[in-house]
Amino acid sequence: MLIGSLCQVLIVYWSNYYAVLKYFLAPLIIFMVTLFMETTMQERKIHYIPLCNGKTAKIYQGAFGSGEHETTQACIKHLESMQLENKTVLDIGCGTGILGICASLLGAKDVYGYYLFYNACKTAINCNELNDITNNHIICGLQDCIKAQFDIIFANIYFDILVDISGFIKDSLKSDGQLVISGIPIEFNYDVRAHYEKKGFEVINLQLHEDFSTVKLKIAPSGLL
Repeated sequence: MLIGSLCQVLIVYWSNYYAVLKYFLAPLIIFMVTLFMETTMQERKIHYIPLCNGKTAKIYQGAFGSGEHETTQACIKHLESMQLENKTVLDIGCGTGILGICASLLGAKDVYGYYLFYNACKTAINCNELNDITNNHIICGLQDCIKAQFDIIFANIYFDILVDISGFIKDSLKSDGQLVISGIPIEFNYDVRAHYEKKGFEVINLQLHEDFSTVKLKIAPSGLL
């Protein structure tokens, strides 16, 4: 009798296993994971980046950078020197969204950033919320997600990728726009500049840092033909 009752209980349990998983366990697991991620994010240290207009960008410190690297600092200096009002900005390889957040706080109309890795994009969205900004749009994907032209483009990424996507960058930059590329090791600076000049760009500014370099460019008049 006891064995029969236990068998009935097991049959009922297993027949309703999917319902239990769907309506109770799965939501509970999702809630616990979300709560853990939010708690972890709140406990992470925040890096503060003072800007020239008196505002301060706040970035969660993490594996994808928080603004201390020499190339990131150089890009922020370029942002501070630009007239960003009513301008659209593309941040290629945005990581945790540092440059996009700085551009937004400095007055850019709209910023779009894309990056391949979900965790970095998730952190970028969290950093947007931390800075109370809504116009730094984060896309988790590659350049084929972008179908527009921008006033200003930043690309602080590996130098070989800068070479590979130079055609996409030129197509995405308005004819009177400005481009800043960084993350270029000093020993490869000439090669990357020469490649972009062949693509129809003109160098406006060149900065050599301790290990890397940053180049500001525009499309040369001959490059518009």
